[in-house]
Amino acid sequence: MIEFNIPTKLVNLTKASLSNVRCRVKIQNHLSESITAERGLRQGDSLACQLFNLALEKCIRVSGLDRRGTLWNRSVQLLAYADDIDINGRSERAVKEAFRVLEISATDMGLTINEDKTKFMEVPSSTENYTPFRINGHTFERVSEFKYLGTIINDQNMLKAEINNRIKSANKCFFGLKKQLRSRLVSRRTKMRLYKTLKLPVLLYASETWTLNVDVQRALETIERKVLRTIFGPVQEQGCWRTRYNFELYRLYKEPQVTHIIRSNRLRWLGHV
Repeated sequence: MIEFNIPTKLVNLTKASLSNVRCRVKIQNHLSESITAERGLRQGDSLACQLFNLALEKCIRVSGLDRRGTLWNRSVQLLAYADDIDINGRSERAVKEAFRVLEISATDMGLTINEDKTKFMEVPSSTENYTPFRINGHTFERVSEFKYLGTIINDQNMLKAEINNRIKSANKCFFGLKKQLRSRLVSRRTKMRLYKTLKLPVLLYASETWTLNVDVQRALETIERKVLRTIFGPVQEQGCWRTRYNFELYRLYKEPQVTHIIRSNRLRWLGHV
């Protein structure tokens, strides 16, 4: 994965197009004194992304790399998003050749490669000795896993680390909302909306690519039932309180289980691909 820095040409262009920019910080209903922005674009400005995409798109086209097809019928495939480019190749030689031509066109545009953020990974890994990857005077770290667009990818093509990370993040979200989910002042309808809009997206991020084996299903269903038991609470029988059975939870929930949602999303994603 290659990480690019902002080119000098774009910096000069943004300075010319956004001169005398002043910003203010709003804290609740109070505005701070105005601040002069002398470098870069305003936070969240759509112009920054568009300018960078234009520069990066030109680099890829000028490089002459074939962008059609995938690794099924090509030796190299490029995946580009914002300032990240992922070079996938059938061999180390193919990756190096693609890197060389891409670096030449990037240099002409004023783009520089960020060595600290650029990583090299071999799938499947043929050695446990992760020596640095050197090419054209650059030294890149050879890793066993890295995070690309928020998803953990490893050299064994195993999803366990990514799914565990999703479950861990969902647990953090659950404990952050636990007070509201247990509150008697909040209706069940509102609690369900909090669960579906705040927690489920965290748990199901990039789940379209998951393989649902027995262990994964059990872990996902466990965390789902934990949230549902917190929302619906225990039930009283003959003067004693007990936790609700699984079938009782889903009868009250009246929504597809998390594993069913993942399967549905996988079919939708397959149609998109």
